[in-house]
This record gives sequence, structure tokens and C-alpha cells, in this order.
Amino acid sequence: MRQAIHTYFLRTRFTHPTGDDFLKTIEEVSGKDLRWYFNQAVYGTNILDYEVLSIRSDRADWYVKNPPPEKPGVTLYQDTVLIHRKGDFVFPVEVETRFDNGERVREKWDGRERWTRFTYFKKAKIASAEIDSDHKVLLDRDLFNNSRTAESDGRATHKLSTYWLFFWQWAAQLLAWAA
Repeated sequence: MRQAIHTYFLRTRFTHPTGDDFLKTIEEVSGKDLRWYFNQAVYGTNILDYEVLSIRSDRADWYVKNPPPEKPGVTLYQDTVLIHRKGDFVFPVEVETRFDNGERVREKWDGRERWTRFTYFKKAKIASAEIDSDHKVLLDRDLFNNSRTAESDGRATHKLSTYWLFFWQWAAQLLAWAA
């Protein structure tokens, strides 16, 4: 990007450049067609928002009437990650899936369809899935829906409920003193 800006400056100094001059210089230096990006990000009003709709781990032998008991590292699971593009802005993203044995898998999705499903057959359950784990896409509207974990962490809820309880006890004590 630095080289593209430098080239743009050298070409257009002491002139009256337009936005199209900038776009042509960026495309020439990068060697890529970037009109699709500029039409959405600069000239359009499309919204960029991706969401992890669900993650799920099912036993691969779910259809067997009496399957053998689950054993970690032995039982085969069908792990599924469902990703949804909520806005109209089409942009390629990476989806990182983590499993409970520590393994990580990165998949690239072009984002052209409204949703996609990644399915894995592994001997580990899915632990979490995250869209753009490196935080390269800065235009995403809602970053809070970019990840999902299999088991939620209840510490935040516990802390908030403790504050709420403290507030109501304090209010009741205040009313008791006033009476």
C-alpha cells in the first residue's frame, strides 16, 4: 500500500487528481482488479457483517441403535460450523475452527453465497469457531457475532448478577434508613 500511495503522489503532484486516478494507480501497482471492493466500500452503501450461526459436534455413528460409549480420542465426531453473511458486502474471510484436542483448522470462504457450512470428521469435538481471527477485516459491523464457543463461560454473568444483587440490597437498605 505504501508503494501505491507513493506512486500516486509522484504521478499526481501539482495536478488535480480524481478518485478514479487513485483507483487506477492502486490497481496498477497491486496488479489486481479492485473495482469490486471500491464499488462496495467507497461508492456503495453495502453493510459488511459475518456471523457464526452455530457450531455442532455429533457422533458420526448417531444412526446406530446401541452405539458404543464415547471415548476421548477414539470416538469419531461430525463437527459442523455454519457461517452466515448478514449484509450485502461480499468480502473473502478466513474461518478458524478449534477442536478440544488443540488442533486448529483455517478455511477460506469467498463470501459470495449468503451462508456456508464447514463439516469435519475428527476424533475431537469442536471447541470454537471464529471468523477473521487475525482481525484483518476492519469494516465488519458487529464483531461480537464473529465467534462462538461450544461451552459458554459464565463468569461475566455471575459478576453482573452480583453487581445487580448488590445494587438492590443497597437500595433496600437506603429505603429502610429513610423510613
